[in-house]
Amino acid sequence: MSGEMPLPPRSDPDCGQAMSVASLPLVSIGLVVRNEEETIIACLDQLALQLYPVEQLEVIAVDGESTDSTRALVEAYDRLPLLRILDNPKRTQPAGLNLALAAARGDVFCIVDGHAFLPRNYFQRAVQLLNETGAQCVGGRIETVPGGKGMIARMVAWCLSSRFGVGGSRFRVSSASGFVDTVPYGVYRRDVFDEVGWFDERLTRNFDVDLHHRMARAGMRFYIDGSLVTQYVARSTLRGMALQAYGNGYWIGRIPTRARIRHLVPLAFVTALALSLLVAALGPPAGIAASLAALPLAMLVASYGATAMAFSLAAARPVGAAAIILGPITFLVLHASYGIGTLAGISTAWRSDRHARSGPIRP
Repeated sequence: MSGEMPLPPRSDPDCGQAMSVASLPLVSIGLVVRNEEETIIACLDQLALQLYPVEQLEVIAVDGESTDSTRALVEAYDRLPLLRILDNPKRTQPAGLNLALAAARGDVFCIVDGHAFLPRNYFQRAVQLLNETGAQCVGGRIETVPGGKGMIARMVAWCLSSRFGVGGSRFRVSSASGFVDTVPYGVYRRDVFDEVGWFDERLTRNFDVDLHHRMARAGMRFYIDGSLVTQYVARSTLRGMALQAYGNGYWIGRIPTRARIRHLVPLAFVTALALSLLVAALGPPAGIAASLAALPLAMLVASYGATAMAFSLAAARPVGAAAIILGPITFLVLHASYGIGTLAGISTAWRSDRHARSGPIRP
């Protein structure tokens, strides 16, 4: 798994086209799309402008039966010579990625979507690091940017970039480089999938969490380069953030054995809060139990509120003074939505024998 690949020469990063094309591995890019007419051209442009030679970038767009002009725009795009488009009748992202994997000809495979914008040296640097570090997957950190111009949009982006908001996700809160437990928008050695299996099509989300769990169990390693900064456009409303958090939590709940501690903290918070409220609500019939429950409930709420307020105060300068009020609300919506989603996912998985983990799917 640690076999070497040719490296880009050490030269001025703006001289990407001067690199020897023949000396570089073909990079296959899986781009799963559906109804992305507003962003698909910008997404393709960022790939065409990469410093990695465009002749060595195989872009496999997989269309999930778009009802807008997405497919026509991809077919008409002429700045990527190795661009092609496939049909994805299942419409889901893991199914689309498996179709891209089956069609990929490169020794390197990576995932790109239309909601993130990669730095120009992303593939150039990632291929170099695959060789230098011996890792099986390389990625960079994420800079979350607002999805709109309003105060709430800025607050949502801030929460998704803070340690209190997303926990110890190093790729969101740190600029350090080194070996980590996971990376976003991974650039993989192609033979990884031959060893641990492909993307699990039973998972609508968090299929990368499942894949990375299998990779870690196989002794594979992930490396993050803090200088590779990918901009991710966050949801612009509290409702949009809540729906996304609920969905992410739900699919973590469907694969609880793949979850890390940070994934389960919102579930623990929601469960503790619900149980404390339930016991306290019983009132006099519960007697001493209700009285004792009131104390930990008050401590939990006070501790959470104080921490949320501290982080919100830090956000007042970049976001605005209203962050002092909006911050705690945004944090609560984020954590409660994710925790409730995780609880719903666990409940569904517990009732469904069909989703038992019998091993990775191999199309």
